[in-house]
Amino acid sequence: MIRSFNADKPFDQFVREQLAGDELVAGDPQTEQDRDALLATGYLRLGQWDSTAAIFQEEARLQAELQADLTNTTAAAFLGLTMSCCQCHDHKYDPLTQADHYRLRAFFASLKYEDQLPVSTMAERQEIDTANAPVATEISALETRLKSDGLSESERGELQGQISKLRGQLRSYDRALGVRDSVESIPATCVLSQGDASAPGAEVQPGFPAMYWPGDAVIGRSAAGGSGRRLALAEWIVSAENPWTARVLVNRLWQQHFGVGLVSTANDFGHTGARPEQQDLLDWLAQEFVRGGWSVKRMHRLMLTSVAYRRVVDVAGTGVADAENVLWGRQTLRRMDAETLRDCLLQATGQMQAASGGAPRWPEVAEDLRHAQPAILEAEEGKDDGRMQGWYAERGGETRVRSVYLVRKRCLPIPFLQVFDLPDSAASCARRDETIVAPQAIMLLNSPETIGCVEALSGELLAGVSEVPEWQGPVILGAFRRILLREPAADEWEAARLLLQRVLEVRGESERRHAVAEVCRALLNSNEFVFVD
Repeated sequence: MIRSFNADKPFDQFVREQLAGDELVAGDPQTEQDRDALLATGYLRLGQWDSTAAIFQEEARLQAELQADLTNTTAAAFLGLTMSCCQCHDHKYDPLTQADHYRLRAFFASLKYEDQLPVSTMAERQEIDTANAPVATEISALETRLKSDGLSESERGELQGQISKLRGQLRSYDRALGVRDSVESIPATCVLSQGDASAPGAEVQPGFPAMYWPGDAVIGRSAAGGSGRRLALAEWIVSAENPWTARVLVNRLWQQHFGVGLVSTANDFGHTGARPEQQDLLDWLAQEFVRGGWSVKRMHRLMLTSVAYRRVVDVAGTGVADAENVLWGRQTLRRMDAETLRDCLLQATGQMQAASGGAPRWPEVAEDLRHAQPAILEAEEGKDDGRMQGWYAERGGETRVRSVYLVRKRCLPIPFLQVFDLPDSAASCARRDETIVAPQAIMLLNSPETIGCVEALSGELLAGVSEVPEWQGPVILGAFRRILLREPAADEWEAARLLLQRVLEVRGESERRHAVAEVCRALLNSNEFVFVD
């Protein structure tokens, strides 16, 4: 996903790959584009999985729940429609029937999960094969020797050890969680009475909501030999016949930059959702988005250079003529979200490690939290590295990367992110809560993340000036420039100097680093740092 957005991949192509990337690639991937298309199907694979279903002979229930989750999430994410209640009955407010839900669900009936989906390109496979060839030759020679007669037990043990060591040097192809399309025997999709998997009713064929397309969908085999079902769904979602996708996406982008979308219920464009106060603006942005080749970066640029975005926050309340700010006459004051706040903390203190893609990072989590989770097991016998099965924390500061690269488990939230309203990853979140509570200040003051960052920054600020008689001035100036990106006003400079002096009086002149850390900690807890204005 990061590669796709960095490269400004057209959003219509992005949707095709998310929903049907495997139907765009015949066989193993040949190019990087093929690899990314297969990786994109992780969207279909990463739902909640009940590993106990097979034990209790509940595979039908599990399959129904997985397909229902895919249907509801896809409808909300791309169409702004709430389809979850249609599992059991016709929608009470929107023109959506129970059959519409199952017609949409039928597009996913041919889906088959793959835990080891090959994603190495042809060039990568050739490189791996070339690197493995001499190692494989050496292993073959050792195995031949091992089969010969007359070897003592110690010689056999030595050969087996050498073979095991060499096998550890063999590189394997990259694999990922994804999906494939099953065309041999596609199970029938039936309307379930009250959503009960054990009470199937009439069979339905793949189709779009009847208010747009009352008949069955026209589906042909994909070029990769798949059923073509999910590809047909993706093509309709980004087609001109569907009026919602572009509007839903530009509304999410507007919400990202302005705090509130033109439609405040980003996942619900139906009758129970909020009506857009600026319908003409929403329509124009959607049309401009499609005219611009579905370019997300172009739409970001358009919004960020607009007069509406460049307006200031009205904290004095002078905009009472438009109290709800529906005309966007002023900017909205809002707190940074959890991941952005953590990233800014690392960036401001010089602790951010550059990363672009690669393996996810396992952050440190307190031992008592790990022990409280049933999915986290004790460390393997004979291993005393402080790690536990199910949670493999990195060593040496490898987690000081952007928060998007951190591993997240539904059963084990990261405390720093959770206290700043990181949503539950078990369900789609249309708009995050934004609370202002005491634990947030405590976390930003005393969390291991903050302490590590301010100690590193204080050492950096003191480097080169600690022996200078007037060292306080450069340190205070540097702290403001690094954290708030400006120079301090006269009263702010004096307040910071008094804080330094007070800490030194209590702890002694030798504790300069601690005193500077206290100033940095105070600046990180300021509204100017935490809020976007």
